[in-house]
Amino acid sequence: MDKINPQLIQSAGWLSPDGLFFPCNIYEHDELAIKLSQQFYDNNLDGTKLLESKNWIHVTAQGELLGSINKLTQNQIDTIFDLIIHTCANINNNYCSNLRLYLKHILK
Repeated sequence: MDKINPQLIQSAGWLSPDGLFFPCNIYEHDELAIKLSQQFYDNNLDGTKLLESKNWIHVTAQGELLGSINKLTQNQIDTIFDLIIHTCANINNNYCSNLRLYLKHILK
């Protein structure tokens, strides 16, 4: 299996507790979750359930954050901030607007 590398791009994907963002195409979260669970946990079972149990955050193509958003790590918060700063400069789409709203909610 090829190693999956994190990237900081405006995309759907998974955000690890360490703050690494692994993008995927829309509706491919489950497929990516299986690959990530194999890469990080040597697990071939239900990747989505495993990642969610390990505090990974599911990022939708619209910039919505799903999972334990009340338990975000500082690294996850930093990466959300970095996504906003580096991929949303002068852009006002749903992805950027939603990330900004989540960050505002998290930081209050």
